[in-house]
Amino acid sequence: IGILHLAAMTRKYGYQIKVIDAHADSLTMDGFMLTVSEFKPDVVCFTAMTIMIDAAAELARVIKKTMPHIVTIVGGVHLTAEPTETLRRYSQFDFGVVGEGEIVLVDFLEQLRGKQDWSKVGSLVWRNGHEITTNPRRAFFKDLDEFPFPAFDLVGDKLFSHYRLSVFGTKHFRSVGLVTSRGCTGECSFCDLGVVGRGYRFMSAPYLIENLKELNRRYQVNDLLFYDDMFTGNRQRLEKFCNAMIEAGNPFTWSCCSRVDFVNYLEVLDLMKKAGCHTIEFGVESGCQRILDSMRKNVTKEKIAHVIDMATKAGITPKANFILGPLGETHD
Repeated sequence: IGILHLAAMTRKYGYQIKVIDAHADSLTMDGFMLTVSEFKPDVVCFTAMTIMIDAAAELARVIKKTMPHIVTIVGGVHLTAEPTETLRRYSQFDFGVVGEGEIVLVDFLEQLRGKQDWSKVGSLVWRNGHEITTNPRRAFFKDLDEFPFPAFDLVGDKLFSHYRLSVFGTKHFRSVGLVTSRGCTGECSFCDLGVVGRGYRFMSAPYLIENLKELNRRYQVNDLLFYDDMFTGNRQRLEKFCNAMIEAGNPFTWSCCSRVDFVNYLEVLDLMKKAGCHTIEFGVESGCQRILDSMRKNVTKEKIAHVIDMATKAGITPKANFILGPLGETHD
């Protein structure tokens, strides 16, 4: 989803984009390089979590060895956590992007076509002679309605063949995952929000509904899994979204994630159920109050149990996430 957001934004500014998912297409290295050479790109962008950084670096190494004129740039949570060390360890990456990349990538491409003054691109990591420089972070973009919806057309039929979602969060075959907000107002000690930041930013309900209609019209999508850390983070948006879904005749069923303290009213849960919500995934984390307090969850066991009971009463399936082995936890 993150890659398709980046693709949609760069395409909006007139760039020709190709998305390669080597895993989904079962590409060998030769197959990957053939795909790259046929497209003849000026820039190849990679995203990588920590577990995938070595694999991404190997792809970039082969690209630089065979087509050294191609510019390579990497982003994602690993680079965001360790920007200097990542570029120092992997010389095959020419640049890196810290945090969310939509605007940064466009700014970078504009500089690449122009003066190439890398100091002007916020959140960019670059080689300044023998030094690695990390520019000051660009302010988070507040109005997510300015971002185009993910470019699902760039993955073709993989949308429903390879990217089929978990049965635990979906009801129907034609289901897609979406991220409609960024950030979280929680202060949990285990969570890294380095890419999207603290606070809460979201697509407005009208913008979201309009794009969902397009998904339904173009791809016959009838089920949605909202991956937002906190889909319920703004009650006004949540209620507008639910009422719009009800007025439209509930063309979708859907599931989402939430903290228990953001849906602790039965009338909110009833409205979500009427609007097609079938499952809410809660971050419960632990059954021990001492551990919850050490995690800075700012919620009690009793509150968790109460909200899960209310969700069940409203006809919504509650799903609970737990963290096993946090600091201070014993077998008991």
